[in-house]
Parts: sequence; C-alpha cells; structure tokens
Amino acid sequence: MKKSLLLSSIFVLFAFSVFSQIPAGYYDAALGKKKAELKTALHLIVSTCTPPSYGSGASSTWAAFSKTDVRPEDGTVWDMYSSYHVAFNGTSAASGCNIEHSLANSWWGGTKGQTYNDLFNLNPSNSSANSSKGSWPIAVVDGATTYTNGVIKVGKSSSRPGGSN
Repeated sequence: MKKSLLLSSIFVLFAFSVFSQIPAGYYDAALGKKKAELKTALHLIVSTCTPPSYGSGASSTWAAFSKTDVRPEDGTVWDMYSSYHVAFNGTSAASGCNIEHSLANSWWGGTKGQTYNDLFNLNPSNSSANSSKGSWPIAVVDGATTYTNGVIKVGKSSSRPGGSN
C-alpha cells in the first residue's frame, strides 16, 4: 500500500512539474486524499481525457506533436530514429516522418483503443528507420546489421532468444 501511495504522489508531482499549463482546479478533486481515495480521485480525473485522433488533422497526434515534439531552437520535429532536423508541417506529418509506437501496437493485438493514440507511447520518427525497425524490441545489435543510419541500427542480437532481430 505504501508503494502505491508513493507512486501516486510521484505521479502527481511529476504531472505538476512537467505540465506548466494545468488548468486551474484540475487536480482539486485529489487534494487532501490519501491511499485508495487518492488513487480513485486521480483515476476519475485522468479517465475523462479525450486522446487525440491518430494521424493528421486539427485534434490529431500530429497537432499534439506541434506542442510536444517541436525543437524550440529551430521549430523542427524531434525525430526518434535519426539525426535529421525535419521542418514541422503543423497538423500533418512532417516530411519523411511517420508515427512510431514505442511499444509496438502488434504486441497488444493491434487494437486501436486509447493506448493506440496515447502521446506517451508515440513519437515522430523517420519513415525508413521506423519501417526497418518494424515491431522488433529494443536491444543491443551485436550481429548482422540489416539497417543503420548512424542513430538506429536494426539487426541480430545475442541478447534476444535465438539471436533474433
């Protein structure tokens, strides 16, 4: 129970420190709560969120990336899988980029619920690198390499069962 309370407290502190634009009163329902009551209050607050739609458009993941993944020094997109600085297209995909799920969508059966659109699981990424990576897990490539661009390497790994990709 102490671990749950600690994790909940860390989550609230993290949320307050990361999101400087929290609407006034957003966490009021959690104030003064402890243990299960705090957990329930936080669940009720976050369960009413509306995730962005996947892809391009006004209320989409690419529109959200314009707030979460644009480099402040030059307005380009943070690219997860390359050192390229790609000009941002507003609410549409940046040139040569697509959306990468940090945890491959195929790992949870391909369902397209809230997790599919969750910005904490999504990143703009170089299309070629993302396609080459596919659904393979992250590991140390120490065998035959099938793709590399200086930032990401795809290939065989001895740390994976059977030396798989």
